[in-house]
Amino acid sequence: MIFFATSALLMIFLNPFLHQDKNHILVGEVKNCESKMMASGNPFVLLKDGQIVDKIRPAYSGEFTVSNLQQGNYVLEYDNIYGQKIRKKIAIDQAKTTVNICIEEFIDTKISTLFNTMRDGDTLSVDVSAAGCFHSYEENMVFNRKGGKYYAEIRNSDNKKIKKTISIAQLNFLISWEKQARQIDKTDGFCTSSTNYNFKVNNEPKFNVSDHTCRWGGYESLKNKIFGL
Repeated sequence: MIFFATSALLMIFLNPFLHQDKNHILVGEVKNCESKMMASGNPFVLLKDGQIVDKIRPAYSGEFTVSNLQQGNYVLEYDNIYGQKIRKKIAIDQAKTTVNICIEEFIDTKISTLFNTMRDGDTLSVDVSAAGCFHSYEENMVFNRKGGKYYAEIRNSDNKKIKKTISIAQLNFLISWEKQARQIDKTDGFCTSSTNYNFKVNNEPKFNVSDHTCRWGGYESLKNKIFGL
């Protein structure tokens, strides 16, 4: 009887703490952190110790809330815009934990690209064509390597040429950008707008890329990073 009474008192004493243990909340937002492109309402999962704790379906705006969580280490598992599986570790150690999911985060595919294999005298051109309900355009970018240095050229809205010398940081961006373009081409998209990229080296066609996701913003980022447009 003494043992039973002691156990009962212990459970009463611990009960408030047991309830507090599942009072943690995770609040977050799925968004494209680097551009204003559309995010995603696709569902994803929250895991703890390799087990699914919750299947999360964010609102159309990208916001989501998960309640009744225990304190500890978790993993958010979701697909980025390139169809790659991302595992984001988070520590829930406060009553309310806030997290942003950047769906444009890219996992390096480690492939060779046209930009990192250019030789002196090579010219790499990218013909860009886009079509949608309210827009349509065709533009062209040209990249050259001369004397170990890289140069870029584009025509602006007044049909005037803009020429830039490419820095090492910009070259690394172009290499990563081409990897992203190749990966986005493998991703299913149901957007009514599309952007197509035709890559050539010394006027020889190499490959084409089509983006039907309305989520990448590849051409806009390319113009901004290289030309400041």
